[in-house]
Amino acid sequence: MGKAKSLEVAYLAPYSWCSRLLVALQANAKLQAKHKVWRTHRLSDLAFAIQGRLAGVHQLIRFIDEQLSALGQTLEADPKLPDIIAGKYAYIFSGSDEIAVHRLLVGSVSFIREARSCFENLADFRSEFLMHYLGRQIEDKKAQYNALNSILGNPRWTEDLRLLRHEVSHYRYPWLAFNVRKLQPPKYEPVLVLNWRPGSTDRVPFHTLRRIRSGLDSGVRRFVDALRKQVI
Repeated sequence: MGKAKSLEVAYLAPYSWCSRLLVALQANAKLQAKHKVWRTHRLSDLAFAIQGRLAGVHQLIRFIDEQLSALGQTLEADPKLPDIIAGKYAYIFSGSDEIAVHRLLVGSVSFIREARSCFENLADFRSEFLMHYLGRQIEDKKAQYNALNSILGNPRWTEDLRLLRHEVSHYRYPWLAFNVRKLQPPKYEPVLVLNWRPGSTDRVPFHTLRRIRSGLDSGVRRFVDALRKQVI
């Protein structure tokens, strides 16, 4: 039998997160020899991973919002909900809604893991970049993460993300609950519960995940600006 053929899939990225950095490198005559190996260097692997993960976390937030929308519609349409809340009973989602709950949790855990992996990829990229182009020694992981946090302005979301990834990857699996806001009509704010026991206050609002997503977006721009200053 002959060798099996392969059908490659085109990767059509609407933009490259590091395009401005690449332009700066191409314009620096002193770095041309080092830049020629970009396509075969580990830097391009890290750049591709960051690109994919940035796109992935956006898709995961969209996926999460789709599940939350479906569950919210069910709650708002259920006339028994006020009595369930008053009696302090747990709400039972069934059928397609039960599937939506599990999809929501899988999507949330995936988001947390991919967002943290993107952060770690950025830290690795910075160290590899400085070593390859400027001959600087690679730091240990703690120093890499501290340096990246400094570039990003030491925002709260990076620490939230670090702690969340540790929880869901090595210790606990989240569940779903809703904070009931006393409005007219009532507002049901979805939260991830990190302690499965009823009544737990160990909760993470979903806007925390959106804040992490936004922080990554703005952080990448600051990151590129910081590296460009090293080579222009």
